[in-house]
Amino acid sequence: MVLPGPDGKPVDVDKVLNQMLYMSEDEVKKAASDLVWIANENAFGLDWFQNVTGTWFNMRTTKMAKGWPMQDQIQKYNRDMPLPTDPEDIERIAETNFGFCNNTIMMIMQGWMPN
Repeated sequence: MVLPGPDGKPVDVDKVLNQMLYMSEDEVKKAASDLVWIANENAFGLDWFQNVTGTWFNMRTTKMAKGWPMQDQIQKYNRDMPLPTDPEDIERIAETNFGFCNNTIMMIMQGWMPN
């Protein structure tokens, strides 16, 4: 898959992923940063797993009927969200994973839709 990178130049995502094992630390950081930017700009949704779950949504192409959890914090922290402390916020954030656990009906029931 070839998509435009942050500088507008085409990036072959598969090629970059295969080369990352052979890159220097600085090159890996740059490549990972570019791939994250590409995913953010082009992906409908993306789940990453490493002991915990994280979900990334392109807010230009996806919305939730009840609004995004902790939406007032998104601009404040530039997409790096603090951990929720309110039980209602914790539940709403957990709901963002429903569509990716073989439960796609939840996407419709919970009100996810294209913008």
